Amino acid sequence: HNTNVTKEPKAFLLRCGTLLREKPGTDFNISKLGTPAMDKIALPPQDTDLAPAGAMTTVIGWGLNSTHSPLLPEKLQTLDIPVVDRPTCISDYKNYNPPEYRISDYMFCAGYDEGIRDSCSHDSGSPLKYKNTLVGIVSWGNFCAIPHYPGVYTRVGNIARVVECPHTSAIVGGDDAKRGDNPHMCSLQYSGRHWCGAAIIGDRWALTAAHCLRGVDPTRLVLRCGTLLYATPGVDYTVNRVIIHNRYDQYGDNDIALIGINGQMQLGTRDLDRIRLPAQGSDVPPGSMVTVVGWGYLDYFGTDLAHTLQTVDVPVVDRQRCTSEYEDYNVVTNNMMCAGLDQGGKDACQNDSGGPVKFNNVLVGIISWGNECARPLFPGVYVRVGNYRDWIRVTYMFKFDQCKVNLCLPRYTPHRHHNETGPSILPDMQIVGGDDAQTGANPHMCSLQYNGKHGCGASIISAQWAVTAAHCVDGSDPNKWSLRCGTLLHAQGGSYFPVTESIVHPDYDHTNQDNDIAVLKVGNDIPLGTSDMDKINLPEQDSDMETGAMITVVGWGYLKDGSGVNSDNLKTVDVPAVLRKDCQDDYLMHDITDNMSCAGFDEGGKDACTNDSGGPAKYNNVLVGVVSWGGGCAVAHQPGVYTRVGKYRQWIQEQTGV
Repeated sequence: HNTNVTKEPKAFLLRCGTLLREKPGTDFNISKLGTPAMDKIALPPQDTDLAPAGAMTTVIGWGLNSTHSPLLPEKLQTLDIPVVDRPTCISDYKNYNPPEYRISDYMFCAGYDEGIRDSCSHDSGSPLKYKNTLVGIVSWGNFCAIPHYPGVYTRVGNIARVVECPHTSAIVGGDDAKRGDNPHMCSLQYSGRHWCGAAIIGDRWALTAAHCLRGVDPTRLVLRCGTLLYATPGVDYTVNRVIIHNRYDQYGDNDIALIGINGQMQLGTRDLDRIRLPAQGSDVPPGSMVTVVGWGYLDYFGTDLAHTLQTVDVPVVDRQRCTSEYEDYNVVTNNMMCAGLDQGGKDACQNDSGGPVKFNNVLVGIISWGNECARPLFPGVYVRVGNYRDWIRVTYMFKFDQCKVNLCLPRYTPHRHHNETGPSILPDMQIVGGDDAQTGANPHMCSLQYNGKHGCGASIISAQWAVTAAHCVDGSDPNKWSLRCGTLLHAQGGSYFPVTESIVHPDYDHTNQDNDIAVLKVGNDIPLGTSDMDKINLPEQDSDMETGAMITVVGWGYLKDGSGVNSDNLKTVDVPAVLRKDCQDDYLMHDITDNMSCAGFDEGGKDACTNDSGGPAKYNNVLVGVVSWGGGCAVAHQPGVYTRVGKYRQWIQEQTGV
């Protein structure tokens, strides 16, 4: 409030390096720091309250010594006052006039119940510090030192990001990064300036720190990737979505967020690629050397970012020891990891926040916070990414409507919330690159229809039972489903069989599509043994697709990813089975379990797609798979993922008697 818009900036002068306000120290616009007379004060981590209620803080200023005094003191004054807990302060000021003066989340209070000691007029803007950290700025109050009216201060922990990139993170004591060593690294830029680091984890997604994004307008963010120089364009991507962990708090716990971009990154090059994620619950052993990457300050007192990307190797510090070292500064939780040298000298620093910490080229940490940079016995504190692998997967699958439904959702959008018109039937699997099915080649094939509209595929296994995907029917009323069988056209011909019962596998997990299988019972027997209607054979228990075997996939789904239109005619396509380990490497964001099988070409071009979910994948007329999910349709290195029916032969028999 001291620098309102009626005053020109040139009218202000900073006088520093003196205890006497009228005696010259050094007058300038930008201070020269690092001397006994002049140095900067540390800022608190973003969204933190470093000084708890009752803690003694120090306020400094040249303001009036009392409300009634007309004279300012010549010499700088200091005063120690306790922090007042927020409920008490709110209560003290609840009847204060004018009524628009209320204690907000951006304020806190300090002072004595009996008054006597307080900041006063002309102290505005001055610091309130706790352990040499700027926790407050003198703001307002009810006169000065009035009983039960403590001084009100700006809570700097809420606006630290405005002053400098949140928390204290940037590379100190490191080396220039080499081209090709960090193709996952991006500069997260805000209004054209480097703001934080980020790591690519998918062709549309990056991971960063939550504190980098809190309160930020996503439309002003850009991800600059594929370059060692943050100021020189590599490839720039505009941001369309940010998701901050819902349990991120003011102390830096759960400091993790996802960034979604417009368009798609062309990964797999020397300059642009994703980084692998760790297993859920994994941790890095103490003493392991991890690599920290960023463009932040080269030292804590610096004013310029590193032009060239920097890396530094630091050892992981035992969590219990790190907790002890930060006991009087901030809480180190089990969701954090620490790394640094006892003697200091190497660390992340300002504007490195959000950047990667990697071990064996796995993203094990995200730069989060610390006490200044590279200080002895104060290691850097990082988000422990291993605690968030499941959160990333679930969020990635279900939060982003921008991604292709196949990866964000199964090949059929799960209709877990119904309206009066029924579920939203948006399967995202459908035959791409295939051919029209021939009469008599797939007599086991049925269209699973909801209120008369095609939604998924299903395979006849007996006169009363069919097999489909769990996500097609989970949570829905079976009486609204029917099977249209004995036709090559999902919208006409064939015979209708109303569904009377649907049994979803009890271990079906909608978060990762594990155990994605269900059986359907029809009210009228299906006449089998004709060229148009017949059952398909089931595999033996625990049998698996043979790698390289050509699997036939059948369905009425989209002919092209995102087309929005089903194929009128039944389609088939032949694709090779993919080794499960190779499939897992292709889907770093998703677990490929032993209950799943994969099939597709490395180069893409042929696949199932939207509305093929639940349909058959067969080999030698044996139902070896059920269409489940995938990363888009016919995308290179994103094979279709199928329920491995061989894992469920016994379960099917128990439910159906077949």
